[in-house]
Amino acid sequence: MKRALLSRPARTVAVAGAGCLALMMTLAAPAASAAAPAAGPVVSGKPYYLVDTKVNRGVTFEAYANWDYLLLTNSPGKGTPVVFNKKGDGSYTIKSTSSNWGGYNTWCVSGEGVYLSKPGECSSGIDSFDFVPSSQGGGSYTLRGHGTENYATYSVGGKRWLQMFNTVLPNFREFGYFKATPAN
Repeated sequence: MKRALLSRPARTVAVAGAGCLALMMTLAAPAASAAAPAAGPVVSGKPYYLVDTKVNRGVTFEAYANWDYLLLTNSPGKGTPVVFNKKGDGSYTIKSTSSNWGGYNTWCVSGEGVYLSKPGECSSGIDSFDFVPSSQGGGSYTLRGHGTENYATYSVGGKRWLQMFNTVLPNFREFGYFKATPAN
């Protein structure tokens, strides 16, 4: 009887290793297509809905700890319109068309999530974003924090709060693949 090239324990380890490698390649997908930001699918100053193409839920905001944090809508829908303003470096600031606190309308990244701040008062300094064509196709984009390698993600269960992460995600998070559609 012929003996296998690898023993049963060695084959199990090899198969598990190949599975882990495939999973890591999938999780790193946004960074793989992120060589340079795209020109962007939007016109500055016009309102758009930003909808995740995987779950068909738009970006909106909700009050939490006296701040408006961003999340995907609880059910399929368009969310709250946003306005993109192109900066000289090719990135975009994103402003919500409404909020719970007057003047607090500009997207700002923090360690806890993405929240609405006053223009120019983002304490982390990450208040602009790049559009990066996604590997999902269909004209969808990932949003990358300008000057970083962190991409917009959302939690899979419960409320889908937006947070920025690099290529390896903690459990139960997904990268956001967004499409901007005119709000008018």
